[in-house]
Amino acid sequence: MATKTVIRTAISTAIRTAIHTATQKVTKTIIGSKLSRRIGVALAAVILLTGQTVPHVRAEQGGEGTTAETAYPVYPGKLQHGQLQAGEWQFYSLVAEKGTKVKFEINGARGSDDELTVIISHNNQTVRSASSNAGMRFEFMAAETGTYKVSLFTDVRYDYVLRADYTPGILITINGQPFHTAQSAVMMQGVTRVPMRAIFEALGASVQWDPRGKTIRASKEGTSVQLTLGSSVSYINGTKTTMNASAVLIGAAAMVPLRFVSEALHAACSWDERSREIAISY
Repeated sequence: MATKTVIRTAISTAIRTAIHTATQKVTKTIIGSKLSRRIGVALAAVILLTGQTVPHVRAEQGGEGTTAETAYPVYPGKLQHGQLQAGEWQFYSLVAEKGTKVKFEINGARGSDDELTVIISHNNQTVRSASSNAGMRFEFMAAETGTYKVSLFTDVRYDYVLRADYTPGILITINGQPFHTAQSAVMMQGVTRVPMRAIFEALGASVQWDPRGKTIRASKEGTSVQLTLGSSVSYINGTKTTMNASAVLIGAAAMVPLRFVSEALHAACSWDERSREIAISY
């Protein structure tokens, strides 16, 4: 079984590397051609849906090597100034509540050839895309609470100002960096809950799920944790403790109180109600 897993992992890695390398070569070849915008959009759709890293030359925010997973956050009503070079991608992200109408406005250089392409995606699915050479305004409805990624591309230099208006969801940062999860943190009955597996694994813990007993076990560096969905009782190194709220299931994610992350893994956790931001450091 272990051998099969290793083989599958090796094949998957090889395929991802081949796709990434080939895409970079194709992107460099088509830059400057009249078809570059069309091909660029097609490449973006394929890469975003397969979870690959989009070819990136330089990021105005975040430094070289920025990907959609390490995108710069867009805050409601705040202007984001940026500059794209020919063939460059830049990435932003926002966390929106379910049912929220997100309105985007992007203004920049105007000219017959100065076209900017914008792709909005959520869970590796394209939600909205648009291209314009004279700035653009568009909107979309957040079908569920979560992180929406904004990818910008141009085949010429493009100076722009981006603004988004929406009701923000809860943003999680770990050691000062935005951390995106499939299931966003939520506020329930006055208690902030976070997805346990995503957060614990990001902090270096291993997590196991027992579907029969609806029990979750986690361990890290000599610390063991156990809890059951629907209960506020947990065990840390065998000692019974009571969480300030019960663990619940939302979608496919087990959600635990933010305070429990601190108690179980000794991480520093804080909640800023004004900015709706959870900050975790360890």
